[in-house]
Amino acid sequence: MKWLITILLSCNLCFLVGCKMENALTEYYTSRHPIINEVMTNPAGGKLPSHEWVELYNPSDVAIQLSDYTFYYNNRSFAMPDLFLPAKQYVIISSASDAHRLEPYGNTIGLQGWPSMSNAGGRLCLSHDELGSVDEIAYKSSWFDSAEKRRGGWSLERINPLFGCNPKHAWAESVDDQGGTPGKQNSVHNAERKPKLEIKDVQLEDELIRLTLNIDIEGMLTINQASLNYGDETITLSTDADGNMLLLKPNTSVSSGVPYQLVIQGAFCDQSVELTTPILWQSRLLFNDVVINEILFNPKSDVPRFVEIYNRSDQIVNLQGWRLGNRLLTFNPLFLRPKSYSVITTDIEKLSAAYPSAMMENAIELKSLPSYNSKQGIVTLYNGEQLMDSLYYNESMHQPLLRDERGISLERKSPDKSTNEIGNFHSASTFSEGATPGYENSQLRAGTITENRMFLSSRTYHVDRSPWFIHYDFIEENAMLNVRIYDDKGRVVRHLLRNQSVGHVGKIGWDGKNDKEQNVKSGIYIAWLEMYNHLGTRKVFKENFALRR
Repeated sequence: MKWLITILLSCNLCFLVGCKMENALTEYYTSRHPIINEVMTNPAGGKLPSHEWVELYNPSDVAIQLSDYTFYYNNRSFAMPDLFLPAKQYVIISSASDAHRLEPYGNTIGLQGWPSMSNAGGRLCLSHDELGSVDEIAYKSSWFDSAEKRRGGWSLERINPLFGCNPKHAWAESVDDQGGTPGKQNSVHNAERKPKLEIKDVQLEDELIRLTLNIDIEGMLTINQASLNYGDETITLSTDADGNMLLLKPNTSVSSGVPYQLVIQGAFCDQSVELTTPILWQSRLLFNDVVINEILFNPKSDVPRFVEIYNRSDQIVNLQGWRLGNRLLTFNPLFLRPKSYSVITTDIEKLSAAYPSAMMENAIELKSLPSYNSKQGIVTLYNGEQLMDSLYYNESMHQPLLRDERGISLERKSPDKSTNEIGNFHSASTFSEGATPGYENSQLRAGTITENRMFLSSRTYHVDRSPWFIHYDFIEENAMLNVRIYDDKGRVVRHLLRNQSVGHVGKIGWDGKNDKEQNVKSGIYIAWLEMYNHLGTRKVFKENFALRR
């Protein structure tokens, strides 16, 4: 009883229980009561005494009279003794017969009739005589991450004693060498750790929204408002909870094809919380509403493969639950707007570095893609179980004059033609970096051209005023280009392109410098363009223009 005498002398009989505590809360939570701080349910095989125990902690700034509380294990209750627990101190509670074995570790209370605690799981509760439950934990053996520690000899420790409730995420297995920390600060202690409530999955059933959360919210979440928002429209929802599931039903009818924003506002474990996620009741989709638009199956070293898809429909498409082959794209809502692209790859950062013009706004990063052979293979796209598109690719579909096909993608020429129609997939232009992930294909506009031609953006190039370009349109397939600038004496000033594969439509800019990166003088120049392909077609175009400085 030495520790009790010290408490009585030092605490000045300061009681906290039942009092209003002004200006004593932290920015998120400080209990005005003892809390359950550590649990040892299976001590067998450990370094600590082979007896069950529970540790309480007083996180407040004043001593607390324990006799005002009752401790519960499942449905069995135990009155606490007439003792004070000092501020920021611990007390170990165990069976009366085992208490003396735990006294070397700190202040100890022995309770008569202590039950055998289940290793699989149980409910612990600390209840105030007037206020009811002030702390409660429903532990499970699954809270141990390690199978070895689950077998015995290790405690479960509360991570942050200032966090107001006890989901699994608020606890962790001890990392102390002894297997636990009775009577002292927990080995996993982190006063900044606050479990974050998040949405893991969204499912729509008629007009019912079923949210799966990352935490079992029973008794921990209070919802103040739930609504669907679209522009100025707001639809309120009724709510129900079941374990880690949140069920929401709109109070009025909703529209299909409308991208609502779901907003849930409330309190989780005494903290304000707001959960948001997009919601879309999808209109029925048809085969090829979304198509495979580009594939890089033979990348350069350290560059990831990718598949690009294109929404050719007039409606927003939710890619949740879609699969590329046997790879799930996303568990959560992900909207692809009409006439938009989405790139699917394993490393967005590396892909962007390899193709600087890539647009990754709608990119999806997966841990792995299906196995796409560098010679030939099949790409499939599924909406759930519905096949949306399938592409058979082969290296022979590449531009015949390419010397090295590595890093060159196959692009779709027309989203409206059959995916596997001969000639509908072709090498991306090397002049366009060899691939166009996330934006219009370099080969897209083949069917819109009526003649081969070259034209200039202007007959006079004012170097300091605006950019200047040589434009081209080609009917020919597999076009290769050489582009040069000559002066009025017929001398080559600048080689702009040398044997580059290009698309049907494009432009080449010139900065007014020669091959030595020196500014050329004002005067008359000639833009010269040579187009050829593997069939022996060759055409040369020339246009005069004036350069002014």
